[in-house]
Amino acid sequence: MAVNEYGWWYMTNGALDLNYTGLAVNEYGWWYMTNGTVDFTYNGLAENEYGVWNVVNGHVEV
Repeated sequence: MAVNEYGWWYMTNGALDLNYTGLAVNEYGWWYMTNGTVDFTYNGLAENEYGVWNVVNGHVEV
């Protein structure tokens, strides 16, 4: 993930990936991404290789 003044973005091999939807991690935790950016409106379940997680306001709740 990369951050700039416009938001947090998902990167694949150093390039912005606007097609990515799923979970991504940074130093602040795990986040739900929609179309390559953190989706702060997402509430629900999300799955990755580590399991199924509850997401509130885009952030994985532990």
